[in-house]
Amino acid sequence: MRDHTSANGHLVHTLSAGSPSPGRRALSRDHFAFLRGVIAGVEPAQLWSRYMTLEGRYDPRLAERTLRALRDELAAIARRDARHRVARLLALDLSRVPPDPKTPTLEEFAAGFRSDFYSEKELLALFAESFPPTRMRTRRARLVAQQLEALEWLERVAATDPVPNDPVSAWLAPTMAARLEAAGVVTLSALIERVNGKGLRWWSGIDGLGPMKAARILTWLAPKAQAMGTPIGEHVETPRRQLTPTRIEARHRRTAVVPLEQFLVPAQLDGSQGAFRAPKHLKLVGADTDLDAIHAWLRSKRSPNTLRAYRKEAERFLLWAILVKGKPLSSMMVEDCEDYRDFLADPIPREVWCGQRGRERWGPLWRPFNGPLDANSERHALAVLKSLYAWLSSQGYLIGNPWAGVASRLPIAPRIQSGRAFTRKQWLHIGEQVRALPDTGANRRLALVLSLLYVTGLRRDELVRARLEDLQWQAFDDGTGGWMLNVLGKGMKLREVPVPDSIMDMVRDSLRRRGLSDDPGHPSNRGAALIGWIDDAPGRVPGIKTPFDARRPITAGTLYEILKSFFAQCADAIGRTSARDADRLRQASTHWLRHTHGSHAIAAGVPIDVVQNNLGHASIATTGIYVTSEKRRRHAEVSRLISQQR
Repeated sequence: MRDHTSANGHLVHTLSAGSPSPGRRALSRDHFAFLRGVIAGVEPAQLWSRYMTLEGRYDPRLAERTLRALRDELAAIARRDARHRVARLLALDLSRVPPDPKTPTLEEFAAGFRSDFYSEKELLALFAESFPPTRMRTRRARLVAQQLEALEWLERVAATDPVPNDPVSAWLAPTMAARLEAAGVVTLSALIERVNGKGLRWWSGIDGLGPMKAARILTWLAPKAQAMGTPIGEHVETPRRQLTPTRIEARHRRTAVVPLEQFLVPAQLDGSQGAFRAPKHLKLVGADTDLDAIHAWLRSKRSPNTLRAYRKEAERFLLWAILVKGKPLSSMMVEDCEDYRDFLADPIPREVWCGQRGRERWGPLWRPFNGPLDANSERHALAVLKSLYAWLSSQGYLIGNPWAGVASRLPIAPRIQSGRAFTRKQWLHIGEQVRALPDTGANRRLALVLSLLYVTGLRRDELVRARLEDLQWQAFDDGTGGWMLNVLGKGMKLREVPVPDSIMDMVRDSLRRRGLSDDPGHPSNRGAALIGWIDDAPGRVPGIKTPFDARRPITAGTLYEILKSFFAQCADAIGRTSARDADRLRQASTHWLRHTHGSHAIAAGVPIDVVQNNLGHASIATTGIYVTSEKRRRHAEVSRLISQQR
């Protein structure tokens, strides 16, 4: 079938019966409903808003060309089935056969009466009596009935329903489909996954797809996704700021693989009658069930990062204990704990327990695992669960700790992977790339972040939590002085990290551009973030609605995405000369800068105790792993000396 181009530039792609293929639009039930309404005499504009919104806003010319394409395709299907009379019948446009001009429409006739004056049946009878059939009306009514009968047969043989693996191009308007495909959303299942995974602003980041077009897609997609068994979650209609734990808890709880806030523990498995519960008179914590006890344990954690990490491990174990083992946590034995340890190596069924990283807890795509745990992750999980049960025992909730008798089955791996650091060559390349960027607020902030993380070795969360009052000038015994950054690290431990004057110059420039005092310690700066919003965002991004807030911090997630994207650009630039360097840059994340600080500082001769204090390591043995890079350099120098004497 030929393509039809509308006057407003839209392309009505080739329609096809049966399973859709790339580049061909499927014949949907919406198409048939639209044509059925037109045949019955309903205004096309009214039908368009109900069935054809995916094609864009109503335009009479677009509607006419869409109808023509639809009639042509259906007539072709009828001819392929040797139903030539049906083909001729469908080609007939009954708008060319108007009703008797002397006869009002039923709606016009009904307008002369109050809505409650007659029933529908009485109104039809009165209309037939007032306007008896004429030859023209009878002929038109007969043709309408025949067309509707033919359309019913065609819908049975030609209409298709969407399935998850269908390409988006089979169902969405060409421009919409092209924009989704350019963003990597090629199938309906990928579209549903993106909507559920990102929530209300799922369309953000897709060029040319704003809130209006996204709303039209979602209106069409929601009932289709429900029919396909992959429904759109309620959270998609809710702004992210309203997706609080309280709101999540208010939803329907269920006994399934869901976050702790939504998990419904069966009464017989809640631990109130757990096999290893301590006598009640020994209990030091006000918890009557295992879930209450977990929450009490979590409340004892002060660091937000520790709280999240510990909640994850307790959540995983509780879900497994109830759903797989069918036992409460307070009835777990050593053998049960060993079974869970083995489960960590292969959480099956994967589709139930494992999902993609970064899915929000309030979304239906959330899963407790990303996949099997490696050696370090397994040891961490076991250590957390030992800590949980030890605390419950110390508080008189349990009589013992079954995890105390469970060891990891995997070998110990180095806790710090010093290999995840940039080489000197790679770091110089990164510096060249950032200096070549245009002079914008985003790029100035990127340069400041890279410099700060490199010279301080801060963790990502430590940097985004830093406030300007954390920067303090300190006088030294020799009459000089320097800037120190107070850092709140793991375990709520404070440490001081030196910030060189050259980096402080970049900080002051950033403060001036953000409209703040360039003196970090000025009272007006109190509470303002060290790394804040882009100072020129309102001027560079037309239509931005959120007002610029000079004091507001950047989020850890945004910082991660910014650096990952920049490292990918650096990889593309260096890939022309070194594929190996490009591969490493693509693997890099924010934490690589922390390892790079440790490796480069040791190699440059910075005393190991200084590096230890900068990084906040409790033991100098932990920092010692970075000495390997210096040992490597010394070994190479000695080898070079020997080779010169041969």
